[in-house]
Amino acid sequence: MPNVPPGEWGPEPAPTPEPFEFKGETPPEMACHLAAYARHQAAAARFDAGVRAFDAARLRHRIAAEGLARDSEARRADRLDRREAAQAREAAQQEREAARDAHRRLREAVVAFTHRLRSEGVPPYHVLVTMTTIVRRAAHDPEPLPDPDALTADVIEWSLATYYAG
Repeated sequence: MPNVPPGEWGPEPAPTPEPFEFKGETPPEMACHLAAYARHQAAAARFDAGVRAFDAARLRHRIAAEGLARDSEARRADRLDRREAAQAREAAQQEREAARDAHRRLREAVVAFTHRLRSEGVPPYHVLVTMTTIVRRAAHDPEPLPDPDALTADVIEWSLATYYAG
């Protein structure tokens, strides 16, 4: 191979970023909203599971009621299951709304923290590592995140948009 001066074969390769590991504390506001998001998502999933169980029980009671059309106990059980299922559906909806609110507040916290990091001169690669680390930590909290990969993607998107928006 001939001795060719640098740059004659094309542009110089971009330097590899220095390894970086975020070891700081999660900002309290982000920790609060991550925990709230996880808590509400988990509660909604539990209520949804309850609704599925109520629907299955209602079907069993309906079959029993058809066989015992005059059995007031079977009809009463069916009415109770319907009422409990409706309550569980309502509770699941409220938890999903609370999770959406926590997600919105988390976005606000991520934007604020990204602005702070950028104003301190933190490079974008370090911001991404920091945000990813924070979400990964939250995934292992006592109330784990239901889908940490999806939330990590959201947080990275918000961070990059904020960082480069100025």
